[in-house]
Amino acid sequence: MVLAQAQAPTEQTAVPPAAAADASQSGLQDIVVTARRTSESLQRVPVAVTGLNAAMISNLQIQNFGDVAKTVPNLDSQRQFGSASAPQFYLRGVSTGSLKFEQDAGIGLYIDGVYLGRPAGTAFNLADIERIEVLRGPQGTLFGRNSTGGAINFITAAPKGEFGVKAEGTYGNYDRIKGRVTVELPALGPLSARISYLHDENRGYVKNSTPGRVFAFTAPFGAARSAKTFGAENTDAVAVAVRLDLNPLTIDYKFDYTDKVSTQLGQQLLFAPAGYPGTVLGAGSVTVAPSAKRLSSLPL
Repeated sequence: MVLAQAQAPTEQTAVPPAAAADASQSGLQDIVVTARRTSESLQRVPVAVTGLNAAMISNLQIQNFGDVAKTVPNLDSQRQFGSASAPQFYLRGVSTGSLKFEQDAGIGLYIDGVYLGRPAGTAFNLADIERIEVLRGPQGTLFGRNSTGGAINFITAAPKGEFGVKAEGTYGNYDRIKGRVTVELPALGPLSARISYLHDENRGYVKNSTPGRVFAFTAPFGAARSAKTFGAENTDAVAVAVRLDLNPLTIDYKFDYTDKVSTQLGQQLLFAPAGYPGTVLGAGSVTVAPSAKRLSSLPL
């Protein structure tokens, strides 16, 4: 079988170079950042900054500070054993520091421009993120101290004054259930509002071989029992945004609340030195890796 197709001649219109360049970069120019404390196009700001808009945040499943390292160059994020709610950040060779409250961080963490003084407790999920900006390199000129490595700024969504409802849900492995509902209220004169609710839970990805063990801590913590699984999380978060538009003055009020309950991350003991107190590390409380996997037995 032979198919033949004829096509009528068409007229081609030359596209000016400037228009073609604008069309090819339109997707990038849509991202507006405030890296220099003023709204600017991401393509024009003279700062090493990575900007993520709402669509990118949704596609990459970014919900908290610890998730940002998925796509930002020069940025690494690690969850710390013993404190799952305090991620450790490394940006251009500078870290956020330890969990000690008396030690300043080397990377600034911000929510809507409000500084979070310590990394402890920053692994909470935000219910309504509109934009994320990661500034690499020293930012002391505009962000002050504790920003030697850079700054990470989360910007939550502001109301638009148009009625709308958005709901989404997710079910995944380890019995993960995630749901989010956002309600945008219609403007009432110069007043508009927006509210979002997020629920995210999973049962944990590591099974504890000795659940229910009782550990006695000093006051005010008291006694606690070990969990059945490690890495489990149960999060409820609410975000409320209210805007009063008195042209040329705009007043924004934002409130966010997160309640997160989690178990510690799973760990495996690779090596226990001789003479280490058995009451701390014993067969009933830890699992020692087989000798083939111990770091101390690997050839140098």
